[in-house]
Amino acid sequence: PPASPARPREPTRRVRQEGAICGWLSGLHALSARLDVLGPHGHLALLREQVLQQCLKRLDALLFHYLVTTSASGDGTDLLQDYAPDASLWFHSPLDGRDSAVPELDASVLPFVRGHLTFGNGMTVKMTVTRLQQWASKQGVSRSSAKGAEGVSTQHFPLLRAAADLLMMPKDLLIEEAVWRDVSQALSIRSMVHMLERFTPDEFAADGISPELLNMLQAEACAVGSTRPRLSDLSVGYVPASEESIFSKQQAAAAAIGSGGWPTRAEPGVDFDADSEAELEEMGALVGGPGGVPLRLRMLHHLWRQGAPRRRDVS
Repeated sequence: PPASPARPREPTRRVRQEGAICGWLSGLHALSARLDVLGPHGHLALLREQVLQQCLKRLDALLFHYLVTTSASGDGTDLLQDYAPDASLWFHSPLDGRDSAVPELDASVLPFVRGHLTFGNGMTVKMTVTRLQQWASKQGVSRSSAKGAEGVSTQHFPLLRAAADLLMMPKDLLIEEAVWRDVSQALSIRSMVHMLERFTPDEFAADGISPELLNMLQAEACAVGSTRPRLSDLSVGYVPASEESIFSKQQAAAAAIGSGGWPTRAEPGVDFDADSEAELEEMGALVGGPGGVPLRLRMLHHLWRQGAPRRRDVS
């Protein structure tokens, strides 16, 4: 009888992980291409960067959610409340016990094993973050544009970074208060306890968590309750760009006009003369209030210092 055809070999875990990462990178690239219509300069470029930043925040939260949970209704589905207490991201529904607002993902699009809290899975998460960070850097989404709670500058993907570090670090180090408090800058104490309670030894880390350490952190979690880590603010909303970023984009837009310098015609309908700057300062003092001269007036000063024309060509 003819030999039966060989069955196709199942892809290895490494191949599946690489496919999942490439899928996310492809989606981010398509999003970036759609936003390219805003242009590379000026305030529209700042808008593009902020849209991408919000998308990276959501991706960080989404993958973290699937890392620490095993099902849509299991333990840990409410942990995202610690990072977006205003429910502007996703939230756990107490009515039906499901996370209906969290997008449903198939296991094939996850670059790690869902709910598998091991050293090996931590390495996979670390590699995923590195690839995503490389993409963000190439797209010009600077790390300084990411803001945590209280406006603290942070890195992209703070939840995934901190989760990978927690899974890979020697757990005995957490007996030191300074160490676990450093981890809690990005991960809430509830998330830390949730992950450590479910940590499973593997071939890379054969030791489990000592009961004494776990009891100490559980007691701390009960005493502290829900906390909002300063480096992992995932609330979705508008965050004003820094003045440094605005001025740098403004200067880049001016340079992009061409080697011929500023155009001979300034803003239509605006005449500048020798007294304009003094009048601008007086206006800024009147409308600025306690905050000082408004940003838009300081930007105009900045343009003048860069050589922008002060008189409209009326010929």
